[in-house]
Amino acid sequence: AEWYTELKRNGSKALFEVYSYSYRGYVPNDALIISEQAVIGDSESMFEHVAGLYPGQRPILLSWSIGTGPAAALMKFFSADDIACVGFSMPFTTVHQLANELLNYFPMLYIWVIPEWNSVERITHADSEVPTMILSGGVDHLISPHQQLEIYEASPANDKNLLYSPTMGHG
Repeated sequence: AEWYTELKRNGSKALFEVYSYSYRGYVPNDALIISEQAVIGDSESMFEHVAGLYPGQRPILLSWSIGTGPAAALMKFFSADDIACVGFSMPFTTVHQLANELLNYFPMLYIWVIPEWNSVERITHADSEVPTMILSGGVDHLISPHQQLEIYEASPANDKNLLYSPTMGHG
């Protein structure tokens, strides 16, 4: 995005536009109450706003890390008529599984009060005609590659690709 922005500043003709935003609770947003439904609603509104700016064109939805949760949730709202393709970079299966793996399954009673963000279940609602790409890193120490593979396997997309790099980390 930084490279693309610099090209535009220097007068290069745009082949595409890039839009991004911060979730509630992340800088610069300071919301104290962060619910799954609020973030999904914000994400859906952002997608519809961008799509509305370019009638007759289908946006590409790219997500990374924590952003793959809302992206997976959005897939039930949009068909191949609405979206050109979707990309998930370093996706997680559920926040509960992610937390358990990061803390070596240390007993955490409070885990059941935080949102689950079940991306595996949510991606199954995607339109099978939306091309899907999953990017996975073999040395991702935050989100295990087996979670990324599970998202790939759960995707109903007829045209899906798993791009695996054995030497890539989370960033």
